[in-house]
Amino acid sequence: MKRILLYLIILFIPFSCSKNSKYGVVGLVDSDSLSADFEEIDAEPSAQSASRGISTNDDNDSSDQLESQFTEPKEEPFVRKLERKINMTVRVEDVVQERNKLKRWEKRFDAYTEEEDYYVNCFYLTMRVPSEKLDAFMDSVIAGTTGKIVVKHESIKDLSSTYYDNLSRKKSMDAAMDRYRELMKQAKNVSEILEIQRQIDRIQEQADLAASRVKNIDNRVTYSTVSIEFRSYTDAQIEEEGFFSQIWNGLKAGWNGLISFVIILVHIWPLDLVLVVGGYFIIKRRMKKKNQEKQSK
Repeated sequence: MKRILLYLIILFIPFSCSKNSKYGVVGLVDSDSLSADFEEIDAEPSAQSASRGISTNDDNDSSDQLESQFTEPKEEPFVRKLERKINMTVRVEDVVQERNKLKRWEKRFDAYTEEEDYYVNCFYLTMRVPSEKLDAFMDSVIAGTTGKIVVKHESIKDLSSTYYDNLSRKKSMDAAMDRYRELMKQAKNVSEILEIQRQIDRIQEQADLAASRVKNIDNRVTYSTVSIEFRSYTDAQIEEEGFFSQIWNGLKAGWNGLISFVIILVHIWPLDLVLVVGGYFIIKRRMKKKNQEKQSK
C-alpha cells in the first residue's frame, strides 16, 4: 500500500510544478508568463517617466530647438577674385586715327578712359574694361588696328585671400557695433557712455577701412585695366632707309641743330653782349702790348 502511494506522489509532482512554479527547471517554465514579465519590465521606465511628468516627445522638441538656436550661419560661396591687367604697345602710321578708333570700341564695350596722355607722335591711354568683355575687347583692338603690335603683356593677380579677410573683418566689426549699441542703452552714467562711444568710434573706423578695401577689390576685379601705347612709324622708318637717305636726313638734322643753336644764342643775348665787349677789350689790349714791344726793340 505504501508503495502504491509513493508511485502516485511521483506521478503528480510534474503537474504541480508546471502549475504553481513560475520560474522552474528549464523545460517546465511557461513562455507566456515570461514574455508578460518582460513586457512589464520594459513598461516600467515609461511608467516612471509618466509618473515624474517627463515626456520623450518634449525632450526631442527641446533638443531640436537647441540645435536650431546654435546652428552656425552658412558661409558665403567662395568666388575667386582675379585682377587682370594688359599692357600693349602698337606702332601705327596715324596715332590720332588709332586713338579715335579705340574711343569707338570704348563705347561699344561699356569701358571708360582712366588716363590719357599725348606726346609727339605718341598716344598713351589707360582704360577700364568690364572683365566679362575684356577678351572680346582685345580681339577687336588687335583685329581693327592697322599697326604692328610690338609689346603685349598680360598679368593676373589673385586677390581672394585679401578680399575675404577684409569681408570677414567687416562682419565681425558690424557684430561688435551691434553689441556696443546694446550696451549703450544700458549705460548708467556719463563715463560709461563716453567709454562705449569711444569703442564704437574705434570699431567704426576699422569697419569703414575694411569696407573700403572690399569695395576697391570689387572694382579692380569687375573692371580690368588695359594700357595701350600708340607710337608712330617715324623711328622705325629711319632704320629701314638707305645710305643716301640717311645722309640727307643727317644734313637736315644738322641744319635744324644750327637753327636751334642760334635761337638759344638769341635767348641769352645779354650774356652774348658781355662776351663780345669783353673779348674786344682783351684783344685790343694785347695788340697794344705787342706794338709797344716792337717799338722798344
